[in-house]
Amino acid sequence: MAAEFHAHVDRLDLAAPASVAVGAPARVTATLTQPGGRTVPVAAPVSADWSASPSVHTGGVDGVRPWHVARFDPATGELSALRPGATVVLAVTVNGVRAEATVTLTEAALAPAA
Repeated sequence: MAAEFHAHVDRLDLAAPASVAVGAPARVTATLTQPGGRTVPVAAPVSADWSASPSVHTGGVDGVRPWHVARFDPATGELSALRPGATVVLAVTVNGVRAEATVTLTEAALAPAA
């Protein structure tokens, strides 16, 4: 016997910064809202399908290729810009409901002059 649990989703929100600088990883989170206004973070045991623009590697550091401009690790929620000058889309789907965010990849911030 097997069983699956599907979270009821009234609304799904994906929180990501508008921009991420090379060398300054950012946190991306998703939250679902259920009946009665209950909010639940999209993390275990909630099953989610994460996806991104083709130029984004989704997963660990080992899979990064020369054409990737960013890396997103769904396990940690960390988005890292690898090269500036691109705009990417991150998306998450929970029980058929999809949310997405657009992020611009920018140059590394310069250290303030001493």
